[in-house]
Amino acid sequence: MEEDIDNRSIRRILQIDLGLKPYKKRKLHELSAKETVARLKRCKALLFRHGSDDIRKIVFSDEKLFVVQQKYNRQNDRIYALSIEDIPENIRTVQRFQHSGSTMVWGAVSYNGKIPLKFIEEGVKINTKHYQNEMLRSTLMPNISTLYSDNQWIFQQDSAPAHKAKSTQQWLVDNCPDFISSDE
Repeated sequence: MEEDIDNRSIRRILQIDLGLKPYKKRKLHELSAKETVARLKRCKALLFRHGSDDIRKIVFSDEKLFVVQQKYNRQNDRIYALSIEDIPENIRTVQRFQHSGSTMVWGAVSYNGKIPLKFIEEGVKINTKHYQNEMLRSTLMPNISTLYSDNQWIFQQDSAPAHKAKSTQQWLVDNCPDFISSDE
C-alpha cells in the first residue's frame, strides 16, 4: 500500500527528526579484480625498490589539456528570479562550442620544487620524438640541476604512448640517473 506523502515532509523527517544529511554520490573509476591485484603488486614493488628515503628524489611529470570554456554544473549553478523572463539571456545561458580553444601544458614537480612549465603549441601531437626533444631534452634536463645539484633523482611519468615507447625508455636509461620504467 502506497502512502501519498509530500516530498517536503519526507525531507523534514529525514533531516530534522532522524538527523540525517543528504550527500551526493561520488563518481569513481572502478577497477576489475585483475586490475586491483596488478596495481597492488606494482605499488608493493615500487615501495620495496624506493622505500621512504627515495620519495624526496622522485620527479613526477604529466601533461594536462586546459580547455577554455566556461565551467557549468547543471545541478549546482542556479539563478533565482521571479520568472525566467526576468533573467537576461546572457546570464541564463552557457554557450558550448564544438571546438573551443585549449592549451596543452607539460610540467614536472618534486619535493624540492618544480621544473618550468612547457606550453605545447596548438595542434601539436605529442608523439615520441616531440616528447623526447621538447619535454625531456629541452625542458627537463636543462632545469633538473636546479632541484638536484647532486644528480640524484628518479624520474616518473604515466603510461602515455609517447612515455612508454621503447625509444623513450631507452632515452631515460641513457640520460637519467634513475627512472620508474613503464614495466614497473
